[in-house]
Amino acid sequence: MAHQIAGLAGILQNIQIPAGVFPRVIELPPPPKLEGPLAPNDLLSQARKHAFNKVLGPESMVVYKGYVYTGQADGWVVEISPFGVVRKLARLALRTCGRLGAAEGACGRPMGIRLDSMGFLIVADAYRGIFRVNPRSGRYRQLVNPRLQWVNKRPLGYINDLAVAKDGTIFFTSSSTKWSLPKEKNIVLEGENTGRVLFYNPRERRWDKQVRELIINMTFPNGLQLAKDDSYLLVAEGTMSRIHRIWLGPKPPEKRNRIELFASNLPGVVDNIRLSPRGTFWVGISQARHRGQPSVLDTYGRQPRLRGALIALKNNRLALEEPRLGMALELSGQGQVIRSLQDPQGKTYTGVSEVQEENGILFIASPDRAFVGFMKLPPSPATTATTTTTTTPPSTGSGTGSSGSGSTGSGSTTGTGSGSGSGTPPVIQNPKVLAFLNQIRNNIMRMTAHRVKHVVLVLVKQLIMAKRQALILRKLAEDREEDLQRIREALKNMQQQQQQQQQQQQQTTTTSTPARTDTTTAAETTSMADGPGTTGPTTTTASQGSAGATTTTTMTTAADAATTASGSGASGSDSTTLAGSGGSTDVTSAGTTSATAAASTATSTAGEGGGTTSGAAGTSDSSTADTTTTAATASTTGAAATTTTAAAAGAETTTAAPDTTTTAAAAAAAATTTAASEE
Repeated sequence: MAHQIAGLAGILQNIQIPAGVFPRVIELPPPPKLEGPLAPNDLLSQARKHAFNKVLGPESMVVYKGYVYTGQADGWVVEISPFGVVRKLARLALRTCGRLGAAEGACGRPMGIRLDSMGFLIVADAYRGIFRVNPRSGRYRQLVNPRLQWVNKRPLGYINDLAVAKDGTIFFTSSSTKWSLPKEKNIVLEGENTGRVLFYNPRERRWDKQVRELIINMTFPNGLQLAKDDSYLLVAEGTMSRIHRIWLGPKPPEKRNRIELFASNLPGVVDNIRLSPRGTFWVGISQARHRGQPSVLDTYGRQPRLRGALIALKNNRLALEEPRLGMALELSGQGQVIRSLQDPQGKTYTGVSEVQEENGILFIASPDRAFVGFMKLPPSPATTATTTTTTTPPSTGSGTGSSGSGSTGSGSTTGTGSGSGSGTPPVIQNPKVLAFLNQIRNNIMRMTAHRVKHVVLVLVKQLIMAKRQALILRKLAEDREEDLQRIREALKNMQQQQQQQQQQQQQTTTTSTPARTDTTTAAETTSMADGPGTTGPTTTTASQGSAGATTTTTMTTAADAATTASGSGASGSDSTTLAGSGGSTDVTSAGTTSATAAASTATSTAGEGGGTTSGAAGTSDSSTADTTTTAATASTTGAAATTTTAAAAGAETTTAAPDTTTTAAAAAAAATTTAASEE
């Protein structure tokens, strides 16, 4: 590309320099060769595309637990999940633009982005200042307003990257106070040095004193990075391809507020700087340069007039002689290049703005790409260069040689001198084994970074389902136990009812005694005929059941009747009859002579035409007295009422029987009349 512009040098000399452009002479050392840590490789081209075509030009990013927070060219600050889902958090601009290369002055352009100690995102917008954004709700607050806050009578200009200290102080770069972001090409070609490093003090109450200058007169200052202990600040000077270190902390006191060169003659325009977990620094190279393909500043640094004419060209790639080479560097704590990631053909990246390392995964950003790249951390060059060596354990010897006394690791004795070496011998390390172990570790770290949320969600879902199933089974078991309890209670009640019925039946059978009666039909007439010694007539009592009418005849003597009469006065003159549906009738005599008491008397049955008399001939008064005694016993026995229970219907019917007891006078008269008629 250089020889093409050299052929047009005469033509470019006649091109008028745009107004306001004043190129200055820039002297750079010869570009470095691609050797050693800069040896050509294709590691960067192996990066995979995350959230492809879902983000617009990520310039900077914050990686936290697999989530990526970045700013887009349309002014939005977005969140990218480990699965590539993009969620819009905040729009810092006045309106939204939906494509790359739009009017960024109206849309805004988030550049550097950091995470402070409180968990908020600190975002530097190239046009609108510095904001604090809540990563959950998306609410934001403007901390620095470039329209209102000027420093030393100069505007803040083109705000680029930032760094947040532990005490809340925010350091940020103003790449130029003359040119804005769309005119970034002019900053490089003109070589103007209006760039500054500023800082925002949140503890300052006066808003016009919150922003102050730290470094001035820099040529395109870009990326910033604080040390792990905030003792110094690294500042990338993009046009000059170098990095400065500014000592901030109280220790060491002799270096406080001192600026020194950290790294120089780097292979390209230096962009953002980020600290790795291992204490090294990842540096993005936005425009590469090397010995085989120098930059336009390497070729025309001493020709400001020609560079001024190049500013008039609309093709930025032609004007800047930008090679199609993507590159990122890793620097040690002393500023030495440890390794480089390259994309020689520019298939994936032609420029890298930032590299972040998280759990063994590298996340790569570029403002001219529509994705965030990621890749596994390549093996360390020191590991790959290790060779298998054979060592001997510590030994003792005799002579005048030197020995490692007390120093750990220096266990071998040199020469033939006397002495003993102490310490731990070096461990034999096979590079293939180390590479295999590193690969396993990287795979585990990658899984943790990208799949831990999915795994956790699946496990939580399974736990919830298991808990729900356990609750359902427990509920079913409780319902089944309740049903079984109800069945047990029903069976118990049935058994109790059956036992009660059986007891009632047994009681009925035990208490019911059959009466000794002589039963005749209703048409028959029963009479008692006493022989010569009979003192009274017979008394007849009839009982009729529900099934059929029967006549029970009980014959007593006059003495029995008298006894009955006297008993009836005390016990009552009513006889109670219980009739069951089955037709069985028991006659209970209360205070009257029962059939059992009269069983000792003679029974005679007389027909309608003539009578047959069965008597106890020769019955004397003594027999009558016996009969009376028997009747009295029968009356006492009859006091225990017999209850007639109808088994079939279970219903009791109490019927008041007519009075069957005659008084003593009526009985005597009846006996006299009967005796006279017989004589």
